[in-house]
Amino acid sequence: MPDRDGMKNDQGNTMGFTCPTCKRPVRVSRQEGEGLPRFFPFCSERCKLVDLGAWFNADYRIAGKSGGDTEASLDGDPPVASGNDAD
Repeated sequence: MPDRDGMKNDQGNTMGFTCPTCKRPVRVSRQEGEGLPRFFPFCSERCKLVDLGAWFNADYRIAGKSGGDTEASLDGDPPVASGNDAD
Protein backbone atom coordinates (compact mmCIF):
# COMPACT_ATOMS: atom_id res chain seq x y z
CA MET A 1 0.00 0.00 0.00
CA PRO A 2 1.49 3.39 -0.93
CA ASP A 3 2.13 5.87 1.83
CA ARG A 4 1.56 9.62 1.58
CA ASP A 5 4.75 10.19 -0.46
CA GLY A 6 3.79 7.66 -3.13
CA MET A 7 6.24 5.06 -1.84
CA LYS A 8 5.51 1.40 -1.42
CA ASN A 9 7.23 -0.33 1.42
CA ASP A 10 8.41 -3.66 0.05
CA GLN A 11 9.47 -6.63 2.06
CA GLY A 12 13.26 -6.58 1.71
CA ASN A 13 15.89 -4.05 0.82
CA THR A 14 14.10 -2.01 -1.84
CA MET A 15 11.38 0.60 -1.85
CA GLY A 16 9.15 1.36 -4.82
CA PHE A 17 8.38 4.83 -6.15
CA THR A 18 6.39 5.90 -9.17
CA CYS A 19 7.95 8.02 -11.92
CA PRO A 20 6.04 11.34 -11.95
CA THR A 21 6.17 11.51 -15.76
CA CYS A 22 5.33 8.04 -17.07
CA LYS A 23 4.06 6.37 -13.86
CA ARG A 24 6.45 3.41 -14.20
CA PRO A 25 7.83 1.91 -10.98
CA VAL A 26 11.24 3.09 -9.76
CA ARG A 27 13.08 0.83 -7.34
CA VAL A 28 15.32 2.34 -4.65
CA SER A 29 17.66 0.26 -2.54
CA ARG A 30 17.49 0.76 1.21
CA GLN A 31 20.93 -0.70 1.82
CA GLU A 32 23.47 1.48 3.57
CA GLY A 33 26.00 3.07 1.23
CA GLU A 34 23.86 2.91 -1.90
CA GLY A 35 22.65 6.24 -3.20
CA LEU A 36 19.57 7.12 -5.16
CA PRO A 37 19.20 6.07 -8.81
CA ARG A 38 20.83 8.43 -11.31
CA PHE A 39 17.63 10.14 -12.50
CA PHE A 40 15.60 9.85 -9.29
CA PRO A 41 12.66 10.46 -8.87
CA PHE A 42 12.32 9.78 -12.61
CA CYS A 43 12.86 6.38 -14.18
CA SER A 44 15.04 7.65 -17.03
CA GLU A 45 16.77 10.67 -18.52
CA ARG A 46 13.92 10.97 -21.04
CA CYS A 47 11.30 11.39 -18.28
CA LYS A 48 13.54 13.90 -16.52
CA LEU A 49 13.87 15.98 -19.72
CA VAL A 50 10.13 15.77 -20.44
CA ASP A 51 9.47 17.23 -16.98
CA LEU A 52 12.09 19.95 -17.48
CA GLY A 53 10.48 20.86 -20.81
CA ALA A 54 7.12 21.17 -19.08
CA TRP A 55 8.66 23.68 -16.64
CA PHE A 56 10.19 25.67 -19.52
CA ASN A 57 6.84 25.76 -21.32
CA ALA A 58 5.10 26.97 -18.12
CA ASP A 59 2.87 23.89 -18.08
CA TYR A 60 3.15 23.85 -14.29
CA ARG A 61 1.41 26.83 -12.73
CA ILE A 62 0.27 27.89 -9.33
CA ALA A 63 -3.28 29.18 -9.32
CA GLY A 64 -3.46 32.82 -8.39
CA LYS A 65 -6.14 35.31 -7.59
CA SER A 66 -8.05 36.60 -10.54
CA GLY A 67 -8.82 40.27 -10.81
CA GLY A 68 -6.68 43.17 -9.64
CA ASP A 69 -3.41 41.31 -9.11
CA THR A 70 -1.46 41.82 -12.31
CA GLU A 71 2.22 42.26 -13.06
CA ALA A 72 1.70 46.02 -13.42
CA SER A 73 0.35 46.27 -9.88
CA LEU A 74 3.26 44.21 -8.52
CA ASP A 75 6.11 46.29 -9.98
CA GLY A 76 6.82 48.06 -6.69
CA ASP A 77 5.80 51.60 -7.68
CA PRO A 78 3.51 53.27 -5.17
CA PRO A 79 0.00 54.02 -6.37
CA VAL A 80 -0.75 57.53 -7.64
CA ALA A 81 -2.98 59.44 -5.24
CA SER A 82 -6.15 60.90 -6.66
CA GLY A 83 -8.18 63.67 -5.13
CA ASN A 84 -7.41 67.07 -3.69
CA ASP A 85 -4.31 67.19 -1.56
CA ALA A 86 -4.05 70.77 -0.28
CA ASP A 87 -0.68 71.95 1.00
